[in-house]
Amino acid sequence: MINVAVDRNMWYRGKGLKESKLLHPDGQKCIVGFLGIKLGACEEDLLGIDALVEVGVKNIERFNDTHDEVLTEAYIMNDDKNITEAVREAQLIIIGQKMNVNFSFIN
Repeated sequence: MINVAVDRNMWYRGKGLKESKLLHPDGQKCIVGFLGIKLGACEEDLLGIDALVEVGVKNIERFNDTHDEVLTEAYIMNDDKNITEAVREAQLIIIGQKMNVNFSFIN
């Protein structure tokens, strides 16, 4: 199991797919950005990138190949504008379990 702590203060979510990035210049990350860091990417690898498939880190490439469809679910849930924070977090925990990822939310 991969444990990923998501800091709500640095978590970019609920603003739609178009504006979301793995990492924004202000340091905010979508949920998959937090996962990318845990998988071995450095911030420079993620800055301004839309999806893990674009990150050229071996560990991430293998993870992406195995979990591509579930990652798509995570991007959509992360960026959905029409759900509550409680629903978003609960659904992302379920999605994470499909990838053997334990998302926990702090702050």
